[in-house]
Amino acid sequence: MDPSAPLPPLLLLPPLPPLVSYYTRRRTARRPLLPPAPRDPKNFSEKKKKRSRPEIFCQTHWIYRGPRTAIWSWESVESGGRADMSESGAFARIRRRGAGMVRRVPGSGIIGNNKCYNYLVGVWGSRRLRKRGRKVVRDTQPVLESSDSFSDTSTLVNSSGSSRSSTFGASTATLLDDEWVGGCVESKELRAVEEEVCVDVREFVRAFNHTRAHELGRERHLHYYQLPFPWRENRYIIHGYRFYDSHAKSLLSVVNWYGWHNETWNIWTHLAGAGYLVYLGARDFPRSEVWRSAEVPLPAKLVVYVFLAAGLKCMCASVFWHTFNGTCCLQLRSRFACVDYTGITVLITASVLTTEFATSYESRWSLCCYLAASSVLGALGVVMNWSPKFDRPEARPLRIKFFVLLAAMGALSFVQLVVRTSWRHAARLIAPVTTKSVVWYLIGVFFYGSFIPERFRSDVVVDAAIPTELELSTNVEIVTKHRHVHFRERPTEGPYKKRCLRSLWWVDYFGCSHSLWHLFVVLGVVGHYTAILEMFGKRWIAQDII
Repeated sequence: MDPSAPLPPLLLLPPLPPLVSYYTRRRTARRPLLPPAPRDPKNFSEKKKKRSRPEIFCQTHWIYRGPRTAIWSWESVESGGRADMSESGAFARIRRRGAGMVRRVPGSGIIGNNKCYNYLVGVWGSRRLRKRGRKVVRDTQPVLESSDSFSDTSTLVNSSGSSRSSTFGASTATLLDDEWVGGCVESKELRAVEEEVCVDVREFVRAFNHTRAHELGRERHLHYYQLPFPWRENRYIIHGYRFYDSHAKSLLSVVNWYGWHNETWNIWTHLAGAGYLVYLGARDFPRSEVWRSAEVPLPAKLVVYVFLAAGLKCMCASVFWHTFNGTCCLQLRSRFACVDYTGITVLITASVLTTEFATSYESRWSLCCYLAASSVLGALGVVMNWSPKFDRPEARPLRIKFFVLLAAMGALSFVQLVVRTSWRHAARLIAPVTTKSVVWYLIGVFFYGSFIPERFRSDVVVDAAIPTELELSTNVEIVTKHRHVHFRERPTEGPYKKRCLRSLWWVDYFGCSHSLWHLFVVLGVVGHYTAILEMFGKRWIAQDII
């Protein structure tokens, strides 16, 4: 036979059937993603492969993975096994079991322990159950509308934008489809799935978009709408957010190794303030008249050093917080914030102690009571600072009120001095504190609480409100139905989108309310130091107040 002659028609074999090619591709591409774990003898038997209740019906994408809960996306086997969320799909809770354990759901196409789909059974089962599934398309809870959204490894999505429902309660989730009910149509099977689908909504919403932010943070700085909700504090600061997975990167960001970010000014204002306080304690105060005078008692001199140490601690704690608040670990970030609040509490307590020394030193019993009360209140403030609720954005007014109340403790000793002497003498003694220290703190608090000037920026459109902690804990529509609002690809441009001084685009990097607050805190600490020297000079050297 001539080799060059064409083959007869009977020898022209057809291509492999879809069953073989699809089966081979699924077997090699889809491997169990759950880590191996010891098998539960109550729910698994080596001899009996039949399961008591359906549990797992997904084998593809991670949607959410928590310490006790894992949610995957089950894709249809139609269209060559590609994702077709409009036709069929579901979300389910998966317990951490052995890597080879796959439980069969009627019509899902998952066969026993084979870790793959069966094409023919899957197509036949999905068509059969879609016809029966038209009867079970509603639930007692309200149904969420669908949304076209992008999915990463920690994102709940609809890839097609078809009509789809996804209803979450406070601690449970019922996931339905207008045409498909996750392979479980009958009421008993549906209730079984509802029992298994148990998701902590608060944990899910807080972790939403974390993986994508982590990937983007390795390459560049992020904008406000790319951050997960726990990392969002000031909605008026849009650009320049760090999202690092290394403490070394955070340390290098002090010198802008990876570019200018929105914490650079905050770091260096208090870093310079800390250096100046070291100079005051090492060079200025030992040369002052208060330190060299024998009339000033030693406890009064020591309390000045206590104040300088508290101010230095506050500055260093602030630098520490603003250096490492760009970490991608939420637990560490919360602890770093508590360090900053503790430094502020210690500084205010030390400032009150110096005022009480100057006004109540002659009355030892009253002085001891004031010092004890201020110390106890400061200790309670430190404990409260380490509460997770104290670091929430909606707790900002509470933080301001607490710090103002702690500072007001110094007014009690002033009232006693007025009663013991006169208003004129008490006002003369306390005047340096109000004119050189308190006024700077009040101006700083005004900027801190009013978000001026960044609230007047016009280069981008800022959200009118942000979700509260209650909404983030109970309402999953924030990351499903309203995902396009809270997780935009880019900020919405304002009327003055061009970079000009009038648009206030520069508040992302310097001159924002928090930067001004830092500046006025440094002025307040230095002003209080000079006020202490003046009060102690009047009190013991000039003998103006007896």
